[in-house]
Amino acid sequence: MRDLIRSIRAEPAPPNPPRRVWRDWALLGLALPGAVLEGLLRPDLPWRWVSLAYGLILIPVLLWRRTAPLATVIVPFSAVLVLDVSRLV
Repeated sequence: MRDLIRSIRAEPAPPNPPRRVWRDWALLGLALPGAVLEGLLRPDLPWRWVSLAYGLILIPVLLWRRTAPLATVIVPFSAVLVLDVSRLV
C-alpha cells in the first residue's frame, strides 16, 4: 500500500497541462445536480444517502483530471471500492 501511495506522489506532472477552462466548471455544474437528482429519484439505489454523499464529495475530483490524471482515477476508484466492500460486509 505504501508503494502505491509513493508512486502516486511521485507521478510526474504532465508537461504543459491545459488550464482549467469554463468547460471544466460546466462539467462540474452539470454533474452535481445530476448526482442529486439520481440520489433523490432512484429508489433502488443501495445506501441512497451514503451514495449521494460519496458522489457529491467525489465529483470535484473531476477538476484534477488535467493536472493529476492518475489521482483522478485512483481516488474515486478507491472510495467506491471501500463503499462496495462495506456494503457487502
